[in-house]
Amino acid sequence: MFQHLLVAADRYNVERLKFICEEKLCRHSGHDHNCHGLKNACFSFLSSPANLRRVMSSDGFDHMRRSCPSVMNMVAMLCNL
Repeated sequence: MFQHLLVAADRYNVERLKFICEEKLCRHSGHDHNCHGLKNACFSFLSSPANLRRVMSSDGFDHMRRSCPSVMNMVAMLCNL
């Protein structure tokens, strides 16, 4: 359900709902179900410097930094390249 809400939130620029959906997908889908493909897709998305800058300037970046250490390790690695 969250992936469909995320699409709608993105389409209508509802940032808070996007943030909630992203958090739920990251926490529940990726971690609870060992969705390595989702994790790899996120890392692939972040490997683009433009995408990385957008993520780092987003409202949800501070929360992601606290709640998703594996993503932050990847961000740190990408920033050092």
